[in-house]
Amino acid sequence: MQDGQEPVQSAVGSFDIEVFSSGRGRRSTCSRFKVHCDAIALHEKEILLLSVAGSETAVKALTAGLRSSTKDQKRIDYTAHVGSVNESLLSKCPDGYRVYRTKFDYGLWHVLCLGQREGFMPVVTDETLWQLLQSPHFTTPLLREWVPWLHGEMRKKGIIVPLTQRGCDAGLVLANNDTLDELVRFGLRHRHLTINGQPHGHSKINGTAWSSEVKNLEEYLLAYGPLLGKQAELALEPLHVPGQHALPALNLLRPPFEAQSHVIEAARKALRRQKCVMLIGEMGTGKTIMGLSAVHSHASGRPYRALVFCPGQLVNKWEREIQETIPGAEIIQIESWKNLLHLNRSSKPTGVEWYIIARDRAKLGAKWKPACQVRTKVIDGFLRCPQCGRRLVDDKREPLIVGQPGKNGQAGTGLWKRRTRCEWVFSDHRPEPDNDANEADRLVNGCGSPLWQMTGELRRYEPALLIKRRLKNFFKYLILDELHEEKGADTAQGHAAAALAAACRKVIALTGTLIGGYAEHLRPLLFRLSPQSLVQEGLGWSDTTAFNERYGRIETRITERSGGRSDDNRMSRGSKTTTKMVRPGIMPPLFGRHLIDKCVFLSLNEVSDRLPPLTEECVPVRMDQELAAAYRDEVQEPLVEAIKEMMKRRDRRLLGAMVQTLLAYPDYCPVQTKFWDRAASIYVALCRW
Repeated sequence: MQDGQEPVQSAVGSFDIEVFSSGRGRRSTCSRFKVHCDAIALHEKEILLLSVAGSETAVKALTAGLRSSTKDQKRIDYTAHVGSVNESLLSKCPDGYRVYRTKFDYGLWHVLCLGQREGFMPVVTDETLWQLLQSPHFTTPLLREWVPWLHGEMRKKGIIVPLTQRGCDAGLVLANNDTLDELVRFGLRHRHLTINGQPHGHSKINGTAWSSEVKNLEEYLLAYGPLLGKQAELALEPLHVPGQHALPALNLLRPPFEAQSHVIEAARKALRRQKCVMLIGEMGTGKTIMGLSAVHSHASGRPYRALVFCPGQLVNKWEREIQETIPGAEIIQIESWKNLLHLNRSSKPTGVEWYIIARDRAKLGAKWKPACQVRTKVIDGFLRCPQCGRRLVDDKREPLIVGQPGKNGQAGTGLWKRRTRCEWVFSDHRPEPDNDANEADRLVNGCGSPLWQMTGELRRYEPALLIKRRLKNFFKYLILDELHEEKGADTAQGHAAAALAAACRKVIALTGTLIGGYAEHLRPLLFRLSPQSLVQEGLGWSDTTAFNERYGRIETRITERSGGRSDDNRMSRGSKTTTKMVRPGIMPPLFGRHLIDKCVFLSLNEVSDRLPPLTEECVPVRMDQELAAAYRDEVQEPLVEAIKEMMKRRDRRLLGAMVQTLLAYPDYCPVQTKFWDRAASIYVALCRW
């Protein structure tokens, strides 16, 4: 047992837990239920870990209380009363919880709630500490063999705070980059930490012995950077190395190039371990044949169904490529949702089946319109949610008013942009005498009901959504062509791609430009294709700002007003306005944490040695008699005469136009070309075809 660690006690036992949700007037509630608690961890009366079991009603009520209003602590005061833990009131974690629920027999449910507080570890071991120190919050380069010593020093110095706990071994790490840098310098200076098996002062880098003391992180990286890089190379185990791993035989109608074969084999190995792989190559590297071959190679001769999601203008091209590459392939184009009705989800493929759907058709659904409600007895002019009846707001958190111009001149401009839900509303449900104006105008979470409804004008169903709901796992493979065009977080084709990715077991994405300069472009793609790495960091779909702050560039502008009434706020923040704007830029950790295991890259230089040499030969072709006569009479002679007249006035304005017209006329003669002199009058009119 480490110093400073409290002994782990036995299971907590059965306790009564009371949940209070405070409010004003009629909204004050108090619910009481009983669950069996076998583990709990507290930090200053704050619940960081809670493991309970009980009935479905009790477990769901407890998790609902923990999850409610985690972003607005001033609105709801949540407390829990646990019988044998000091008989005290406990508060919830302000950063929210990750909740895991499991259903057992006889109506029994188990729930594990883990607080999302920075530095919290449910189990404090060397492995969990290593994972925490590799998170984006710490940038100090470390070696895996240093962790046991760092673990002990952190406990001795109180950096790892033991929690009030029973039934678990949780801890809270109160460390930052400066603290970790100081520990590493201390360990290197006193030879507790070694690099390459040698203590600091005796290490050799490129044949040179280093004996200087490490004073800061810059000197540390300069001294031990090469060794750290070598250790990182040894720690990484690539799935496929060209030249070291053999290439299997591919049963294809046309063989790919050697560089393409290595990409196909790497993609096949990646699909064995995970759901998604991205093939990123320049234009002309053969992404189409590599995607088709990767699917066919992974199937290993077994029957399969594959779906291609591509732009509409490339549907025929994909059909031609499949015919020329995959032997015995049956190709079906999906034109509408009606083509999907005869497909049976439970049927097994009997051969190689390829389905192609254009993204413009996959996203087409029924027509919809906003759904809102207006008071009729007491008209106040506000649009309200039809479910909870509270006042709705737009994207700028401003109230939606009846009569605001929207799409086609209709009211509710904030509801016409997309299919929104009741996410934010004003807190008042009904005007009451005891409610002041500030309380009535407070923004709170809405009920989540949809604020749109179908019009019934177009009776059609979105094909991508139909595949997700009725044909899940019917297609084993999905190829997403031009992946970078699905980067929109709230676009119809982006939602269609996400629905198809969720309905298929394996996904191969093809693109030439994965990121368009902004880190935000990659966030929707990662969440739709492989969200595990983002979820492990505690990022959610709506955490756009947190993602940009961690992996992108955010410019903060502070504007200070002067003069007039702003002078009254000189000593406060009232005279300053802070604006945050996302700028182009990507942090390198984005590649290491979220892309290195999902991407296979190929450049044009790697396949150019197998391409035929590029030569340009000019072959002159004589014009026939009719074209030559029209060229001479209609173009050449009038232009030459016009140039002569203008050159007498030293006007060279038509020289460039004459050259371009004489060169282009034999290839595209039916186009009329007009020229004007400086007096703005037509000088020469050509071509009467």
